[in-house]
Amino acid sequence: MKLRKIFSKRKMVIGLLAGVYLFALVLNIFAEDEVIDPRKNIIAIHDSSSEQYDKNCLECHADILSAKSLDPTIAPAAHVAMFDFAPGKPGDDKQCIFCHRTVDLVQGSAGNIRKQVDATLCAMCHGQSPPRNASSGPVKQFYQAGPSPDDGVLLYDLACAACHKDLANSKVGGESANEIQKKIDDDKGGMLPLRVLSTVEIDSIASALGGDPSGGGGGDPNGGGIDLSITKAEWKADNSELKVEGLASADSVVMIRNADSLEELGSATTDEEGKWKFLLQDPAGVPCRVQAESGSQFRENDVQNAPDDCVAGSPVENIDLSITKAEWKADKSELKVEGLASADSVVMIRNADSEKELGSATTDEDGKWKFLLQDPAEVPCSVRAKSGSQFLENDVKNAPDDCV
Repeated sequence: MKLRKIFSKRKMVIGLLAGVYLFALVLNIFAEDEVIDPRKNIIAIHDSSSEQYDKNCLECHADILSAKSLDPTIAPAAHVAMFDFAPGKPGDDKQCIFCHRTVDLVQGSAGNIRKQVDATLCAMCHGQSPPRNASSGPVKQFYQAGPSPDDGVLLYDLACAACHKDLANSKVGGESANEIQKKIDDDKGGMLPLRVLSTVEIDSIASALGGDPSGGGGGDPNGGGIDLSITKAEWKADNSELKVEGLASADSVVMIRNADSLEELGSATTDEEGKWKFLLQDPAGVPCRVQAESGSQFRENDVQNAPDDCVAGSPVENIDLSITKAEWKADKSELKVEGLASADSVVMIRNADSEKELGSATTDEDGKWKFLLQDPAEVPCSVRAKSGSQFLENDVKNAPDDCV
């Protein structure tokens, strides 16, 4: 009797094992593409200190780029909306770890992932202090207060540590406020979104790093000492002309916008004395106010003699930024870059590697833009185009072997 029971139990166990094996075999046949590589440690690939760390976050998490909120009134979804405002180059894991500093798959598990985003980081831009000047418009306040602008240690941890290591082991120790500001203005390593930092905050970060706060990190990052100003903003009805003038750092570019709609009107380049002048003939609508931007500085002014029907304007139809051509023509000693962007907007062109500014182009009513540079001192190997909060890079076709 005992032997019969033992054999019966063995048959049942063998049957169960065979069933599990067949089930696994079926899964393997119908889902070959979804088999997890057993050589990958799911904890290690999320640990930046591990040799197995996989910095390509979007290789597995690309679905967030198309994710939609369950609330139809919220568009776009949080991740999609935040990518343009997270430091780092497009597709770089630094954009992800700016918010997700740790991914705890051991103690907190993925179910706790939202809590792993420090709300203090959110409050840096969405808190009460200080007012933010982002080119996309006013930042909404979701928190009663943000971090103190005088707390350089906390601000460094929030804004810088994700890329430059913790303060004690920082790769940028000793940097001055002017050096930090210049890197932001030049979009070094994708730092442009950090222009939301106020001059006081940048000074505090520099102090925490042991650098020179310079008494005004947001002055002239190039040492020219000229703050952005608008000395004239006037509508001349007899000439049907908008005239805006002012001062900024020498040999810099000043962007001009409708201050209400933030529609880009054009740009002006300062001379060696820092003076700039912007003229716009026969605008579709005369703005009531204008905004000037240079580096991380913004200024606004009422337009003198603006007509009673001056308009706040409306944002132009959005067209995704694209580069359709980036080519070096040796026979003409000419760099040619073309593409598409929103109609009547300004596209800034830089050397993608050195971040050196090459110039700008304005799109036509169809969104087409063209940039030509004759006899450049150096031919870039690749170029970067920027329009609004969008960035795009492209290799330069036929670039010489000594391109930079």
